[in-house]
Amino acid sequence: MVRLFATVAMLLCSQCHADLIIQVQDAQLAYGSEGFIDILISSSGTDNLMNFSAVVQSSTPDNLHGGIRFVSPVIDASTITAAGGYVFLGDSSLYDVATPSGFPSTEVTVSDSTASLTDVALGSTFKLLTRLRISHHNGVSAGVGDTFEIDFLDSSPVTSFFDAAGNTLSIDVSNLSTRLTGTVTIVTPEPSTVGLLLVGVVGIAGLRLRRSRLLSTVAQRSAA
Repeated sequence: MVRLFATVAMLLCSQCHADLIIQVQDAQLAYGSEGFIDILISSSGTDNLMNFSAVVQSSTPDNLHGGIRFVSPVIDASTITAAGGYVFLGDSSLYDVATPSGFPSTEVTVSDSTASLTDVALGSTFKLLTRLRISHHNGVSAGVGDTFEIDFLDSSPVTSFFDAAGNTLSIDVSNLSTRLTGTVTIVTPEPSTVGLLLVGVVGIAGLRLRRSRLLSTVAQRSAA
């Protein structure tokens, strides 16, 4: 009988405290422009969340294609209602985005807790954990299709999730829905590349026009 109760208690505990699922969404940017990247949160079962702190990093080193930076002004995710809404919507204590040495930065720490210090229930529906403003910069040969990675650093000692009872919540990294790396893709080429393409198109059109006129002149002389 004791073993039976223990087994039931373990099953109930596993249902109450599941694992978190984090998804870093992909994003698209025009060359040299700004945009944003979303990070979502849900649970593989039922979890309660009261406080979180998360480190996010632009992990692709700068190269000839440029780089991605987190920039100011910071987007206040606590006011966002779309796409499931912010996880602490209407009960945000002090949504904050900090960097090691100011903006622009390759790393940010996002944190918040409920103002009421009570839990928010998490289930299978994804909610917004943070929305970060990003910028592409310093590229000299960036073209369509160039990609950069944004990582959610679950291994950082700063990254943490707690419920109101002080229990630590973990991320289920083995879950197929967990996605700790997002990709930023450049969808328009740098202006100089566009300019070269236009020059090339105009040049080809000019050559075709001259050839057409030359053939027309030869035909007229042959007819005469």
